Amino acid sequence: MRKLVLVSLIAATLAAAPGPARACSCVGRSDQQAFAASSLVFTGRALSAEDPPPGGSVQSSAGMVVWTFDVEQVHKGVALERQRVQTGAVGGSCGFRFAAGERYQVFGAGGDPGSTNLCSGTRQLVAGVEPYTPSPPTALIVGAVAGALALAWSFRRIRDSRLPIDPGPRAPID
Repeated sequence: MRKLVLVSLIAATLAAAPGPARACSCVGRSDQQAFAASSLVFTGRALSAEDPPPGGSVQSSAGMVVWTFDVEQVHKGVALERQRVQTGAVGGSCGFRFAAGERYQVFGAGGDPGSTNLCSGTRQLVAGVEPYTPSPPTALIVGAVAGALALAWSFRRIRDSRLPIDPGPRAPID
């Protein structure tokens, strides 16, 4: 009986114990997955950082920082010419570490400020690294070609129907 009580007590203690503390842990995701999961994707240069106004929508124990970007190209969603993006202040809070003057492709949520994090797919664009742009789906390409062929066939039918028609014998005019 003592063993049963002891085993039960140990099991209850282990079940109630808090889990290990975890820092930001990202599961690898492909560019396609990151693009699909983001409502805003743009390429731009990081200009400056500032602390967000109090009462922002995202809270972190490590604090937040808002970066301003000079947007070069929008790949998805709507961005301002000078887009502000909020992220955690340090990597442990899943914050992305930007550097002023560097180019990035930012994946995240839209708005002003938008938001991104270490797991969103955001990356620095160094020499030789091009921004991700999704290729059009094969079905879209096939559909466009089929549509163009159908349109060409329709125009040809219209043209052929306008060819002069022989009205047949004419009655003499007095």
